Amino acid sequence: MNAQRTNAVQEFYSNLFQWTISPFHIEPFGLMPMVRNGKWGFANIFMAMGAFAPPGWLVHMSCDIDKAIKQVKKHGGTVNGEPETIPGWARLVGVIDPQGTSFQLIERELKDHEDSKPGDPHILELWSPDADEVVTFYEKVFRLKAKKTKRGWVLLDVHTPRLYIRTNPYADIPHRWIPYFRSCSVPADKRRAELFGAIEQVPLEDADQIGPLVIMMDTAGAYFGLVNPDNA
Repeated sequence: MNAQRTNAVQEFYSNLFQWTISPFHIEPFGLMPMVRNGKWGFANIFMAMGAFAPPGWLVHMSCDIDKAIKQVKKHGGTVNGEPETIPGWARLVGVIDPQGTSFQLIERELKDHEDSKPGDPHILELWSPDADEVVTFYEKVFRLKAKKTKRGWVLLDVHTPRLYIRTNPYADIPHRWIPYFRSCSVPADKRRAELFGAIEQVPLEDADQIGPLVIMMDTAGAYFGLVNPDNA
């Protein structure tokens, strides 16, 4: 995304969730905007290299990297080089699943934050070309238990949902990751998001075992969701 889009999307999320943006130095990229919800820093906003790179979320998934890499290779995925260590923050490496969807493995030096308040990332959903074909890959890589649902698949850490996978319901858009952020009222936050420039992409629904949710497009053109798990 270009600099104008980057500035606009920072303002959008600051208005919607009261996220704060502060500088964070990452070698070799230099200063990048760190996104915080309260004291918790969980994302960066940056400009992609290349004028035609589409806007979107680069997903980082927490794991034991060395064990996960072995499973990625064993189950048909691709690892992009060797893990890189960013001192004081994390160890990470890029991965591509067997269907061509990219994400990052990340091993944090600090404990993961638990969802607790509105605006926190809550669930992650993959819109896959074929959910049934790729679910075993994610089950093995992240040592989770897959369970079939009306929507597709949910991957559980014991009883806690960690990841949802569904077959892409829209043939005219590419497969993608959808991050969902916690909301106390999905209808109210949807209206607020629209006032700040978001556009509804998938109408509000009450998803079984997930809760009320809606999928929006932010001011940079990236997809995100709102979900209220307390009403699941």
